[in-house]
Amino acid sequence: MVTLYNWVHVGAYEEPRNSGFYRNRLHLEKAFIVFFGGVLGPSQGLDLIVDAAKEIQHLEEIVILITGDGMEKDRLMKQTRRADLKNVIFHPFVSKEEYGKLLREVDVGLVCLTAKNKTPVVPGKILGYMAAGIPVLALLNRESDGHQIIHEARCGYSDIPDNPQKAAQMIIKMYEEKDRLKELGLNGYQYAVKNFSRKVCVDKLEDLLRA
Repeated sequence: MVTLYNWVHVGAYEEPRNSGFYRNRLHLEKAFIVFFGGVLGPSQGLDLIVDAAKEIQHLEEIVILITGDGMEKDRLMKQTRRADLKNVIFHPFVSKEEYGKLLREVDVGLVCLTAKNKTPVVPGKILGYMAAGIPVLALLNRESDGHQIIHEARCGYSDIPDNPQKAAQMIIKMYEEKDRLKELGLNGYQYAVKNFSRKVCVDKLEDLLRA
């Protein structure tokens, strides 16, 4: 069996990092930013992240930055306000170009899928985070092939999305391992270059068609 992955642009890691534009704009200059970017819908199961944020309020440096839009956004924002959470910040969608710049200013890339998903889907965000050279924290349904990719790449941590306390502990673990984040991000980037670059994916497809 041959697995053909979606390809991803892997040049982002080579761009200048930490320009500070978004950190300054959002007043997060000294924050440890756990970033989620994309659609805010039922499939993402982001209630888990809001509940996890409640568990880590005492760690004032940690901020969960959620960028994007979707049918769940208003409800999640109301839920955050009701809980008076200062460590969850919502930001609108940004352009593809700006998204790449924003990624280069965050500490951890967050991926979340509800356990109700039953397919081996690999969220594209994982590949994007790896290409940008940032470590990955993934909460994915048991069936997702994302777990295997993250394990093989040694680019972060993954688990199933069944417990907000466990999710909070994963965030804390990455916060406490700040000195390892550069290594994890580089591991992910190198794995992406080897497996997900456009040339690699196109070459595999051409080999398959010739077989």
